[in-house]
Amino acid sequence: MGQEGAPLSGRVEVDETYIGGPRPGSAGRGAAGKVLVAGAIETGSYRWGRARLRVVPDASKESLGPFLSWAAAPGSTVVTDAWASYPPLMGPYTHEIRSVRASGRPAHEELPAVHRLFALMDHFLAGAYRGSASREHLDSYLDEFVFRFNRRSSRHRGLVFLRLLQRAVSAPPTRYQDLTAAARPGNPTAAGRTGPRSRPGTLEGTITNYPWHQPH
Repeated sequence: MGQEGAPLSGRVEVDETYIGGPRPGSAGRGAAGKVLVAGAIETGSYRWGRARLRVVPDASKESLGPFLSWAAAPGSTVVTDAWASYPPLMGPYTHEIRSVRASGRPAHEELPAVHRLFALMDHFLAGAYRGSASREHLDSYLDEFVFRFNRRSSRHRGLVFLRLLQRAVSAPPTRYQDLTAAARPGNPTAAGRTGPRSRPGTLEGTITNYPWHQPH
């Protein structure tokens, strides 16, 4: 589906969060076994605007730089915490730092908009997909959430459906095996399977020792 349209502008809050993971990880930007998602949201004087979300490899400036360039238009005021990766990326932006450690306040109070966005994202993944969104396709789930979020106040449902339909028919086809291949690295052979998958020549069973197969 993608997150198309003009980059965010004006005052934009930016932060990262970790999603899921079968292994409990440590708090902060080093949680093992989890997926890091960067988020950005426009924060106007009276309401929150559009948002963008994307999976990033880590919280380094090399990973956050492309996300920031994609998410926020030059000239925007970018509001972040005091993470060291952000200042080197602020050339085309006005940078506003909200230090969680210095303030003694939790991150969701210093950066309320983007953390509310993360909370809604978590609720969407847990509710619509019951927590089964795979990390291999997480960006696609995030695209769907952002599409919904950015049109949450639309009064023209028919136009929203039209935009969704336009994106659906313009997207290249995706095969089921392409969707599932990443979830099965190496495509291991199932236990008990000794050859290639094939169709049986007949539906007549070869096992006759079931009670209901006994002659009368």
